[in-house]
Amino acid sequence: MWLVPGCAIHSNQVSPSGPTPSVRPDAGVVDARRRTEFDASQNAWHGTSAKELRARLGVPTRTAAMRDGSQVLSYTKSGQIHADRGMELFSCTVNYVLRGTPPVVVAHSIDGC
Repeated sequence: MWLVPGCAIHSNQVSPSGPTPSVRPDAGVVDARRRTEFDASQNAWHGTSAKELRARLGVPTRTAAMRDGSQVLSYTKSGQIHADRGMELFSCTVNYVLRGTPPVVVAHSIDGC
């Protein structure tokens, strides 16, 4: 055993029970955290014009007009991800709500991510 000033005591003895197994975080917790972070990242688009949104993200997958005159531009991406059970299909849609003249992003929602 040795002691370094400012550090914890270290021992080169192995625990009788063996090494501590690595703990994997709960998949539901990880997924919820990822969704929250992704949702927050989409706030950066608020205030962006429809023209710039289309220039940067391309042609929307779907467009719609709401009764109040707002536009909704939807962008969907799909692919495969590695999961515990092998490859799984992953699909994510972000809906941007635009209002005003010229229309700018005022809100967003996320489906399936």
